[in-house]
Amino acid sequence: MDRRVLFPPAFLGVTLGSFFLTLLFLDTGAPLPALQQPASDRLGTQRLASFAELPSIASQIGLKLATNMHGNIDTLSRIDQRDVMMAGWIADTEGDATPNELLIFVGGSLAARTKTRGERPDVQQRLNLYFGSEKNLTFQVNFACHSGEQPVAVALGQGGRYFGLPAPACP
Repeated sequence: MDRRVLFPPAFLGVTLGSFFLTLLFLDTGAPLPALQQPASDRLGTQRLASFAELPSIASQIGLKLATNMHGNIDTLSRIDQRDVMMAGWIADTEGDATPNELLIFVGGSLAARTKTRGERPDVQQRLNLYFGSEKNLTFQVNFACHSGEQPVAVALGQGGRYFGLPAPACP
């Protein structure tokens, strides 16, 4: 028997077998690998007690320091004996209209998270923001914080970029 006659069925068998094996391995129901999870989820599960820990933790979970992000905490005021309100802005000079995220840690644990929304003409003009990057700049968030505790605020942009946003101690 000629070997050339066996080649097409063997080729077809190997191709179909590898296809079905690939499907079997892909359909395991296993959780996504860590780097495929959103940056906010990866950071939100960490213990972050101070800004000094931020570079090390960010590196471990695949975040990169953003050189094109800016921000400011305009207000940190007490609402009641338990909660405070923080407001300010975050801008990504290379971003688009996608909101940036802000995670706030108090005592090492995630205390709050929010996304930017709303415009700030003063910031837009000062940083020369256009093409959508001026659309989502402001944030306001409430969280529990005892007087004198130091919140750690971390802004997250697109592509796994981050920067620490210095915050005053809670009033």
